[in-house]
Amino acid sequence: MDTTRYLSLILAAVLSGCSTDVPLETVSLSASMEANSSYATVVDLIIVFDKDIAAKVSSMPASQYFPVSDQLQHDNAELMSRWRWEIIPGQIISKCPIIFSKCSTPLAAFIFARYYTPGDHRKKLTPVEDIAVLLEQEDFKVCELVEGKETHDAVKHAAAPLPKVSEEAFRRNAQTVMDDPIAQRRLRRERLRQRLKNQNNF
Repeated sequence: MDTTRYLSLILAAVLSGCSTDVPLETVSLSASMEANSSYATVVDLIIVFDKDIAAKVSSMPASQYFPVSDQLQHDNAELMSRWRWEIIPGQIISKCPIIFSKCSTPLAAFIFARYYTPGDHRKKLTPVEDIAVLLEQEDFKVCELVEGKETHDAVKHAAAPLPKVSEEAFRRNAQTVMDDPIAQRRLRRERLRQRLKNQNNF
């Protein structure tokens, strides 16, 4: 066996040992002006490495998850990873890198959003590299983020595991025109609260 082929086989063996069912690389978030009735929304991404925790989390609506999320992370720091964002209406967070050990064999990934409306507000992710979370008035969508422009619907449903959304449509989601003056006041209040919160963190 020649040296090149031998090294290729070794590399293939190493990579297969570190394979994962969660190839996630980036998360982008886009909140419409009406998102969560024009209030800020806390969004959690969790990647789980333990089947018992995965089973537990998969049955929890957001209303049950968020009150115990800090304790859940504290008690299972080696068995799950968490990323958290707080996004206000009209805001875009683009391509946050999701870095974790690819050899840890994650079993599942979930997105939770803290909405004021009833519902599970939980999505289990399918294996894609770049996802887009589109926060809308009463719930959110999870799509695969793709390059290019889209001139039709904001979300293009396809036979793929996730519907696809172009970067253009992803950004347009946060620019929805809203004429409701009450919602506009809520939005200004939320932006001011977020600004004061950020200042207090420094």
